[in-house]
Formats: sequence, C-alpha cells, structure tokens
Amino acid sequence: MTLSDKFQSFRVFARKVGRLTVPYFQSEEKWKARLLLAAIVALNLASVYMLVLLNEWNRVFYDALQNKDEVVFWRELGRFTYLAFGFIIIAVYRFYLTQLLEMRWRAWMTGHYLDRWLSNKAFYQLELTRFAKGEDAPPDNPDQRIAEDMNMFTSYTVSLTMGLLNAVVTLVSFVGILWVLSGSFAFSFNGSDYTIPGFMVWMAVLYCAFGSVITHYIGRPQIALNF
Repeated sequence: MTLSDKFQSFRVFARKVGRLTVPYFQSEEKWKARLLLAAIVALNLASVYMLVLLNEWNRVFYDALQNKDEVVFWRELGRFTYLAFGFIIIAVYRFYLTQLLEMRWRAWMTGHYLDRWLSNKAFYQLELTRFAKGEDAPPDNPDQRIAEDMNMFTSYTVSLTMGLLNAVVTLVSFVGILWVLSGSFAFSFNGSDYTIPGFMVWMAVLYCAFGSVITHYIGRPQIALNF
C-alpha cells in the first residue's frame, strides 16, 4: 500500500469516526457535552502543569537537602503539601468528569441507535434486504453490538483523545527542561569533532520512536484477532 493509499484510508476512517462522534455534540445535550469536554481538557492541561511544578519542587527540595538548608527544606515540605493536594483534586475530578462524559455519551448513543434500529421496523427490513441481495446470514446480534460497542467506542474515543492531548502537552512542557538539563554531547569521529546539543532529548525521542515501532509491529496483528 502506497503512502497515498494509506492517507486515503485514514481520511475514510476519520470521516467514519466523525459521523459517529459529532451527532452527540450537536444533539439536545450539546451544551452539557461541550462543557464536560472543555472541563476535561482544562483538567488535563492543569494536571500537566502540576507535574511541571512538582518537577521544579523536586529540584529545589533535593538541592536543599544537599546544601543542608533547613529553611528551604521546611518551606518546600510545606509547599509539597498543597501541590500534592492540588494534584489529587485535579486527578479525582478529571477521572469523575471523564467517566460522566463517557456514560452520558454512551446513554445517548444507545438510545439513538436503538431508535434507528426499532423505528419503522428497521430490524425487520434489514433481514428482508439481505435476503433480497442473496445474503443468507442476518445481521449478527445488533442489540448486543449496540449495548457493547457503544461502550467501547465512547470509552476508547475519550481515553485515546485525552491521552494524545496529555502526551503532546507533556512533551512540549518537559522537552525544554530536559534540553537544559542534558547539555551537549561531544565526540570525535574520523579525525573530526562533533557536538550534539540537547543530547538526552534526542536519545529520548529515539527511544520512544523505537518502542513505538516495536509496539506497532507486535500489536498490529492482534487487532484482527481481537476483532
């Protein structure tokens, strides 16, 4: 499959996901859904910000231990209390609102697709249509698919989307810190001297890329097995 074919397949997939996703956020519950989504995004951003603050706290606290600075030690110990408390509050509410959005979305989609399946005897027309086309098997367990697939779709969509957002924001937030801490790596090769600035950043990127490739090739065949 060429790159163009893969891009076209991705566009088709994205349109299918869009057709499933957009209706809920344009439904009669759209304002509740949009506010919940906005709150979850804000809490995810806040959690990354708290991680940055905790990372900075670690530096100051352990520098104080190294320098035996009692004043800074007790000050940072007190600061950790409200940083940890704030992080816990954000994490709990992020989890709660995420679960709430998933349940509301699942309930709406279940009702929506049940109405489509049952209205005008669509469930009966499906069997007639397949029989007219010469297809022997009726649709397999539409009610079970509605019950289970709606749950999987909503939970995976929210978790994967928020996971991607978290990963991107965390990368942007911490790459600068790692760049400053890592410094440069100098080496000689074939009589010439070379310097790689931000060496640990590039090593981290290579490590993640290698792990992602391995995961892709090991995990991809399991998609069909799971299906």
